[in-house]
Amino acid sequence: SVDLMDQPFVMLAQSEFSVIRNVQCFFEKSAQSSLGSLRVGARATIDGNCTGLMGNVLLEDCHLVSDEELRRGEFRRLAREGIALERQGNIEGALSAYERALTIATDTKIESRRHCVSEALRERRASEEQEKQAARAKAEAETETKERQEAERRIAEWKLLLDEARRLDEEGSFEEALRLYDEVLSFKSDPDTESRREVVAQRVAEKARREKEARDKEEAERRAAECARHLADARRLEGAAEYEAALIEYRQAQTLGNNADTEAS
Repeated sequence: SVDLMDQPFVMLAQSEFSVIRNVQCFFEKSAQSSLGSLRVGARATIDGNCTGLMGNVLLEDCHLVSDEELRRGEFRRLAREGIALERQGNIEGALSAYERALTIATDTKIESRRHCVSEALRERRASEEQEKQAARAKAEAETETKERQEAERRIAEWKLLLDEARRLDEEGSFEEALRLYDEVLSFKSDPDTESRREVVAQRVAEKARREKEARDKEEAERRAAECARHLADARRLEGAAEYEAALIEYRQAQTLGNNADTEAS
């Protein structure tokens, strides 16, 4: 369209029914022929200077931006973005911006920057990997040291227990010696210790057997003495014709000793 002064313009509207608050773009008369290809509803990129608002937003000194200009503009924007990110130390972001710019157009300066940034990123990642490897090596060394110290502590504890077990063994404290021998063998298997432990276990078992025999003998003697007392009381009561009391004493003697005399009575 043209205005009253025959100045060509293009109206950018939100819809075909919008009458105000559209963007009215004014062109030089020389652009008349290039504007003739535009149709209602067409998409176009227009560059101009905003001069104010008069019903519509007014743009003066406008011109149509070609696809090539758009590509060059996007290239420049990405190049500037890459440079800014590089200066900020954001190497990954800068490399990404440079690579996107180079997909639009080739440029030796941007290619050189991309190469430098790529090398810097490679070196940084290599340095980070070296640091990680050094950290892993340090952690492994610390773990190995701790494991060695723990092994040395267990060996020292094993030796102390073994010495104490041997001392108790020599003193005849076989029960305590046996307990310590078992604890020593839980740390580390050792044929000599296992052999000594079996000897001590036999001595403990033999001691327990003898103690049981002594207790059984003592109990038998006690029962025999009590049986004899009941039997004597029974005979005394029988001689006194106290037959019921004598019978009770005979039965108690029989329970204790199952004596042949009591059975005969």
